[in-house]
Amino acid sequence: MFTDWQEALEAESLPLNPNHEQQLAAAARVTAHHSHDRDDLAELLDAMGLPHDDTTLTALLPLTESGDASTMTTTTAPPLSAHAAMAISMHNNGDGADTIREATGLSETELHDLIADQVLGLPTTLAVPVSTEIQELLDWAGSHSLAGIRSRAARITADLTELSERRETEATQREAEQKVAKLKAELEAAQEQLRTAKAGARTANTGTATAPTPIRSGLGSGRSKDELAEIRAWARKNGHTVANAGIVRKEILDAFDTAHPGAGRQGQLTMGDAIALDGFLDEETVPGDLHGSTARFRLTVSPTDERTDEMILPCSVADPELAHRVLHELVPGDQLHVTGYLRLPRTPDEPMWLIVTTLAVLETAPLLSDPTAVATAVLERYGPYVCYFDADTPEVEVFTETGKPVGTAAEPNGIGQLLEAFEQRQAAGGE
Repeated sequence: MFTDWQEALEAESLPLNPNHEQQLAAAARVTAHHSHDRDDLAELLDAMGLPHDDTTLTALLPLTESGDASTMTTTTAPPLSAHAAMAISMHNNGDGADTIREATGLSETELHDLIADQVLGLPTTLAVPVSTEIQELLDWAGSHSLAGIRSRAARITADLTELSERRETEATQREAEQKVAKLKAELEAAQEQLRTAKAGARTANTGTATAPTPIRSGLGSGRSKDELAEIRAWARKNGHTVANAGIVRKEILDAFDTAHPGAGRQGQLTMGDAIALDGFLDEETVPGDLHGSTARFRLTVSPTDERTDEMILPCSVADPELAHRVLHELVPGDQLHVTGYLRLPRTPDEPMWLIVTTLAVLETAPLLSDPTAVATAVLERYGPYVCYFDADTPEVEVFTETGKPVGTAAEPNGIGQLLEAFEQRQAAGGE
């Protein structure tokens, strides 16, 4: 749609008929596509009144269905026709495929094969050994007079060459990976020999004939290979992440010891040394792992009425069923009877705790008469004593477990002094 009438008039004045020479060339190319050989092409051109001299026939011969038999027997490719040369020149100048086909009369396949053969320079010989028959076939196709057959042979040769190079690359990569794996295995063996040699040197320096009893650290030293393998298998079964070799983390070793009490390891009492204790739950219980299959709590143990004998003992439970009861049924202030095995510290930074195997509630913590009501007063256990806190006053009334009054502290911070004075009076009176 023109908006300027002058441009419209100029467009109407343009000639619509194509150049006569282009029409004759296009007719000759179409005729060549439907001819069988050189003689057939010459007869058809003569019948249509088109030029049929030797130069024209040589240029159009590659467009025939079978080509020139005499040319096919030669070992070198025929020279490019004028149209093919023109197509290559236009391609190098950046012209599009549609423009080239319109100017030269070549089909899309012919133009593609011509560019692949003359411009892209695909290889015509294989860099990989093949059978004699395949090589002869590729040589024949590579020297064919038709550009389509030559370009097909070039593409096949390029594909086979690429596959051969990729196979060699992958083989080289696999060989390098095998060498790396072998070197890693040798390095691990050398490191194991070095550790063994260092252990032997330490044994020799002590001057003892037998190996010293190893002291376990958080890295798993002092464990035999069989025991470490057992620990790794247990850790994977219970959701822990552990390497196939090397260091075993301290928390995994501690969790394994907690789950397998009484195995006779250093720093832990044996199965025959189980102990029983009574005490009060000091505070809320907490899970020992992410899954809640273990539990931990602190027990306030007071074997006598003397506060100097009172002790807070950390406890752990490895049995999942017992751990569930500890986490969901116990509340601070419950009086408990526990049995288990005492795990002694092996290093200065490790605590001592009791691995609980059985647990019974001797007495539950006292509750308010109406737990659902707004709490204005609270009863809390303070070891073997019960303290009454009233929200309306800072004073705290203290009683024994039997309900005998101990006294009243002016504020919560004075409970300790009140109990100490009460115990001194009890000791002086012989009670």
